[in-house]
Amino acid sequence: MAVSQMCKVQIFTHKAHKESLVKDLHDMEIIHINDLNESSESPEETIQESDIKTIRNIQNNLQNLRSAINYLASYESKKGFIAGMLGGKKTTLSPEEYSKDFY
Repeated sequence: MAVSQMCKVQIFTHKAHKESLVKDLHDMEIIHINDLNESSESPEETIQESDIKTIRNIQNNLQNLRSAINYLASYESKKGFIAGMLGGKKTTLSPEEYSKDFY
C-alpha cells in the first residue's frame, strides 16, 4: 500500500451515524483515525446552534428577496434604445414651442 502525505480533515455527521461512518472509512482504508475523543477545536471555533439558525434565517431571507426581485422584474417597463441612452427622461413641448423650434 502506498503512503501519501497526511492532511487534516474534518468530517461532520449525525451522532447516530458516527460509529458506522468511522468503521466504513477505516475498513475501506480511506482514512486512519488516531483518536476519536481528541478535540482539536477551541471553544471559539465551534459553531453554536443559534449561529446556525441565524445563518439559515439570513439565507432564507436572501432567497425570498431574490424571488421577489425576479417576480417584480417582469413588471419593469422596458426602455427602448434611445430612451435608455437618454436616461428615460421625457421632454414635453407645447405646440407653440414645437412650431418655434422646428419650423
